[in-house]
Amino acid sequence: MFFSAEYLIANVALDWADVLWGYHRQLIGWRVPIAIAAARLANRPHEPLEDDLAGLDKDHDWRVGQILEDLAACAPAHDDASRNKWLYITLLWLYENRESLDDLFAKLDEVFADFNYPDEMISFAPMMPCTDGFDPRGQTASENRSGILANWTEYLEMAKARYAMINR
Repeated sequence: MFFSAEYLIANVALDWADVLWGYHRQLIGWRVPIAIAAARLANRPHEPLEDDLAGLDKDHDWRVGQILEDLAACAPAHDDASRNKWLYITLLWLYENRESLDDLFAKLDEVFADFNYPDEMISFAPMMPCTDGFDPRGQTASENRSGILANWTEYLEMAKARYAMINR
């Protein structure tokens, strides 16, 4: 799954360590860091390396990773925070596009596995057993799906308050 720079900028505050985390895990392609750097040039004081990144083109895309490494080195390391931001943006995109996906709950399980079974998703990961005493056998499939969506929505609201527009 690839995210556009516009989607990321509109929905979550990413520092360069976060961008590098997503780049290394192939959640974004080489054009996204360039577009993020270009957007930052217009909106705030910036580092010379951001100028370099914003000016890259396809002939120099091989430099994106190194410049991101250099930019990220200026920020404190926070691998868990980066993972949490990318989990949020991935789950937000899936939720917003749930009507157009063939098997939403299979995709949700893939995210659960891809992010190493994060605790944040336990209440709405479709294949997880219930931990709060709830017995899904007493509900219809539709009611169980509605419960998963309600818990997912609750997560998104809490995560948005934490990750959206931070440091803006």
